[in-house]
Amino acid sequence: MPFKPRILALLVAFSLQQAKAQQYVKDIYHDKIPVDYTGKLRDAYEFKDAAGLHLYIVSKFEQEKPTNKVSIFGTGYTLVNGAFVKDWSITDFSGLDVLLKYNYTKVIDIDRDGIYETIFVYELDPNDGMGSTWKLMLHYKNKKYVLRVHVPSEDDDNYNVQLDKTFDALPKSVKKYVIDYWNAIADELDLKGRYDIK
Repeated sequence: MPFKPRILALLVAFSLQQAKAQQYVKDIYHDKIPVDYTGKLRDAYEFKDAAGLHLYIVSKFEQEKPTNKVSIFGTGYTLVNGAFVKDWSITDFSGLDVLLKYNYTKVIDIDRDGIYETIFVYELDPNDGMGSTWKLMLHYKNKKYVLRVHVPSEDDDNYNVQLDKTFDALPKSVKKYVIDYWNAIADELDLKGRYDIK
């Protein structure tokens, strides 16, 4: 009898390892994308986690008439009955420009629950001469969380980081990860400011 709990524990551990082994994240930017999207493709990932097979697509659309407007679309899809179905989407726009920071995109299981989170980072109006606004978007448990940063271009302007109030509902470890990630980006790019965890 004493061996049964040990065998059960081993079977559970093996099952978890098998599930983890089946998870992956793959850059599919250069592949044929199996969903429709607006504008030009800017970033694309396929990933598999405990909730199934997913796509994460970022595209950019530039409109000249009636007024100049640049839009960025970040969209998540899940494979359902053989077809990818849209799970979530975010759209942002600017009268000047939107610059996606590809190298800071992440598809990662922050809380290690078998479900991947997505992070993407972009800059609004990078060349308007009045500083720019950066946004870090986290998708966690089917909700959007936004970290906004004003990066000044003038010495008398202030660097400012704002977290949506929804961040307070995140587990502390996830909130800390996002803040630490932004601080690492700010340090790498010498953006002259950090956010202290409260």
